[in-house]
Amino acid sequence: MIATVATSNYGLYNLGNNNQQTILVERSHLIGSLNTIRSHSAYSIKISSSKLKGRDPVANGGLFSCLDSYDKAYKALNSSCGRPTGEPIGYK
Repeated sequence: MIATVATSNYGLYNLGNNNQQTILVERSHLIGSLNTIRSHSAYSIKISSSKLKGRDPVANGGLFSCLDSYDKAYKALNSSCGRPTGEPIGYK
């Protein structure tokens, strides 16, 4: 999956009912000018072997985790989809 559109967007934005759901993302590029990921409280997002380009993910009550994923500069992301140093993953 490669997600990218317009000028104000999220790479992945889920919204739904209160039934717990899990979204699996593998070998994908998530590009968002607002945030790479925005997750509703009913969702858990698991990302593996993927590239995130955009501002840091926003939990918005939901959960997300990364495994073997990286940012636009191919720097490894930690398990909460951020940089181990705490610096933002960046958009441009």
